[in-house]
Amino acid sequence: MSLTKRYLDDIQADEEMREWITERGSLFMEEGDEEWQSLQDEYENRIDFPDDDDWDYESEITWTKKQKAYDSFHSQILDVKNNLKKGSSGIVLKMNYSFAVTLMESCLGDMLRGIILSNTHYLENAIKNVPELKNAKFSLIDFYKNDDFVTKFTLQKLAKDYSYHHIQKTVSLYENVIGEPLSKSVSALIADMKDIIDVRHDIVHRNGFTTDETEHDLSYSSVNKAINTITQFVTSIKQYTDAAEAKRIFS
Repeated sequence: MSLTKRYLDDIQADEEMREWITERGSLFMEEGDEEWQSLQDEYENRIDFPDDDDWDYESEITWTKKQKAYDSFHSQILDVKNNLKKGSSGIVLKMNYSFAVTLMESCLGDMLRGIILSNTHYLENAIKNVPELKNAKFSLIDFYKNDDFVTKFTLQKLAKDYSYHHIQKTVSLYENVIGEPLSKSVSALIADMKDIIDVRHDIVHRNGFTTDETEHDLSYSSVNKAINTITQFVTSIKQYTDAAEAKRIFS
């Protein structure tokens, strides 16, 4: 799956979620309020195992095993930084800002699925510790009809039903799968990453304006700083998972 297709899929998935929430919310519900967040959580926690035509397990396995997620992210985020020039127009700044977050999302999702495929220890952690997996209910026919059902369902859930720009949920997901407390370097960046995600949300849905119609003042410096923070965050996640794997092997 190309990164461009992932970007377009992310946009479509977000619009589908917003439509689902709007259909079920009250007339006076506003995006971001308690009712909206409750419905968003319900949407993201749905359990829906797709037909094979909707989600290609073999292709996902092949992609994940071949893809060196972090190396790919690092290469492409450098391209984004190099495309960013002093004096860039507002639209270019917004596009680079948004795309940097998309690169992060793709990388974090691919890395996590790769970790689960690398060793059954992490698959077991996922199904024991991730609430949406731990509490899933199935019948025997599900296992009878689907080879490697547990692995398939886990990867499908992590590929399609998690939005990796929800930072707190993402780091909790990693912590549950890895089975080790978050590193200090990851924890230290969570607040900054939440701010970056909020700005990106406003760029995508309100052309860079907040809900009170205040426009974000993006500049070469602020966008470059955000990209550096994103890079540091992904690198810290990678170091955290590598350290946990080394501990598992040598302890």
